[in-house]
Amino acid sequence: MSDRQEVSTVIDTDSTKPLANRILTALTIGLAPLGILAAFLSYNGYLDAQSAFRADVQEDARRIASEVDTLVLADGRLLRTIAVRYEDSLATGGETRCTQDLSALVQRKPLFSQIRVYSLTGTALCSSGPDDTADTGLFSAAQRALDDADDGTALLFDRERGGLVYAATNDIMGGRTGSIIAARIPMEEMRRRFASIQREIDANVTLQVAQEGEARAAREVAAFGTDPGVYGVVAPTQLPGLSVRYSEPTPPLPPRRLATILLPPLMWLAALVIVWFTLKQVVLKPMNTMREGLRKRADTGTATALAPQVGGTAEFVTFAGAFDRMTARQRLDRESLEAALEKQQRLVREVHHRVKNNLQIVTSLLSIKGRAAEDVAERSLYGAIQMRVEALALVHRWLYADDESIGVDLAALLGDLTATLEHGIDTVYGISGRFETDLDRVYVTQDTAVPLAFLVTELVAGEASMLTSGGEMEAEITLKRRDDHVVMTVAGKDFTGSRAASGGSGSGSTSGSANADGRIVQGMARQLRGDLAFDAGANAYTVTFPAELVVK
Repeated sequence: MSDRQEVSTVIDTDSTKPLANRILTALTIGLAPLGILAAFLSYNGYLDAQSAFRADVQEDARRIASEVDTLVLADGRLLRTIAVRYEDSLATGGETRCTQDLSALVQRKPLFSQIRVYSLTGTALCSSGPDDTADTGLFSAAQRALDDADDGTALLFDRERGGLVYAATNDIMGGRTGSIIAARIPMEEMRRRFASIQREIDANVTLQVAQEGEARAAREVAAFGTDPGVYGVVAPTQLPGLSVRYSEPTPPLPPRRLATILLPPLMWLAALVIVWFTLKQVVLKPMNTMREGLRKRADTGTATALAPQVGGTAEFVTFAGAFDRMTARQRLDRESLEAALEKQQRLVREVHHRVKNNLQIVTSLLSIKGRAAEDVAERSLYGAIQMRVEALALVHRWLYADDESIGVDLAALLGDLTATLEHGIDTVYGISGRFETDLDRVYVTQDTAVPLAFLVTELVAGEASMLTSGGEMEAEITLKRRDDHVVMTVAGKDFTGSRAASGGSGSGSTSGSANADGRIVQGMARQLRGDLAFDAGANAYTVTFPAELVVK
C-alpha cells in the first residue's frame, strides 16, 4: 500500500475500553501476588504478635507458680518440723502439753487456723483446738491425698469447702513411729499471701485446688476460656492439686509491631499508586495531549505541532515529531492535489465553454442555412436540427456555469430549455408554445443531463411537427424525486404518443420517419437506464430513471 493512500478505520467504541482502565487492571493483576504476599506477611505478623503475647502470659504464669512452689515448700518444711517437735512434746509432756503448744503456735502463726497430728494408723495424737465432728474423715482424706503425692505433701479442701487443709507426712526417724500432720488454712489467708506476688498491671491471679474426685491438675500450662480480649492460662505447681490461674487483657499492638504488620500491604498499595502515577504522567498524559491536539486540528484546522506538548519522554517526542512531519507532508500533498484539481476544473470548464461556443457557431450556421433555403421542408429540417444543437449547447452552458462537484441543476436546465423550445417551435413549425413546469431541484451528471435534454427536445419538437402551422401547443413538464428513482412527465392535450414507439406498429404515425424518431427517443431513455411510456388517457410521456444517476 502506498504511503499516500488514505486508510480508514472504523472503531467500535462499544467494545473498546479506555487505556487507563486497561493499565490499572494490568497493574492490579500484576501486583496481585505481591498484595497476597503482603496480606500473608501481615497476617503472620499478627499471629506472631499474638503468639508472643501468649508466650509472655504463660511465662508469667510459670513464674508465679514457681513462687507459689517456694511458699508451699517453706510451709511443708514448717509442718514437718512441727510434726517432729510435737511428737517429742507428746512423748515428754503428754497430749495436754502437745495441745497447748499447738494452740500457742496457731496464735503466733495466723497462717494456720488449726493443726492436728495423727499417727500413721489414723489415731489423733493432739490438736490445737477441741475436736470437731465436722472434721470426721479428715485423716482419711489427707491420707488418700498423701498416698497420691510424690513428695509427702498434699493440699485439699476441708469438708465445709471453706478452707484448705495442708497435710504432710513425717517419715520414721531415729526409730520413732512417723506421723501425719494436717493444718487448716483459711482461703482468705491464702489469697492474702498470694496477693503480694508480683504480676503485670491489670493481671488476675487466683489459686485453683482440685476438688475431691477431680483429676489432678495438669502438668503443663493450659489455656482456659476467658472474656473476649483476655487471655488466661492455668499453670500447675509442684503440689498436686494446686494450680495458678493467671490472665491478662490483650494489650494493643505496640507501634513497632503494628508497623511490621501494616508495612507490607502499605508497600503494595504504595507500589500500585507510584506505578499508576508514573504511567499517568509518562504515558497517559502525553497521549491525552496528542488526542486533544488532534481534536483541535479537526475542529479548527490549525496545524499546531504536537512534539513540544507531549513532555520530555523521548519515545513520545519522536512519535509526535514523526506525526507532525507526516501531517505536514499530507498537508502539502493535499494542497498540491487541491491546486491540481482546481486547475483541472478550470480546464474542464474552459472545454465546456469552448464546446458551447462551437455549438453556438453551428447553431448560427444552421440558422443562416435555414433562412437561405427556398423549400419549406428544407427550412423545417434545418430548424429541427438547430433545436437539437441548441439543447446540447444549453447543457454545456450549465456545465460551464455550475459547480461540477454537485452536477447540473435539472430544474434550471429544463426551465431554460422550455423557453428555448417555445421560441424554436414557433420559428420552425409556426406553433405558438406555452409550457408550464413543476420541477424538483435535482442535480445530475453530464451523462444524464445530455440525453435528458435531447429526450425532452425530441418529444416536444416531434409532437409540434404533427400540429398544423399557426396552431398552439400547451404542455406541462414535471420532475419529481422519488425514493430510489426520478420521474419526469411531459404532457400536452394534443400529444399523440408517436415518439414512444420504436417499432413498425408504434402509436400515432406509422411512417418510417416516425419510427426513426421513436428509436431515437427510446435510445435516449436507454442511455438514462430508464423506461419511457405514453399514457394515452393523460396524453403524457413518462420517463423513469434510477436515482443513483443523480448527484447527491
